[in-house]
Amino acid sequence: MSNKTLEHFLIQLSEDSHLYQNYCIDPVTTMKEAGLSNREVEILSSNDKSAIDEVIGDKTNCITIIKMFSEGLAARG
Repeated sequence: MSNKTLEHFLIQLSEDSHLYQNYCIDPVTTMKEAGLSNREVEILSSNDKSAIDEVIGDKTNCITIIKMFSEGLAARG
């Protein structure tokens, strides 16, 4: 997957409430269905800020993803 697809997913996640709701319920499946590679899903799911930063390359997005992923896990309960 290119960074463009990853960037598109992150933008869509912030704009599409249905996508975000699905992400909160099952983040891994939502990321895979969006076309993220297994490696990207693994990295984004890890909450490893430095690894995520390597993939995203932007600390602002990195912090947002970690926060959204954590919220998604908390919502699952």
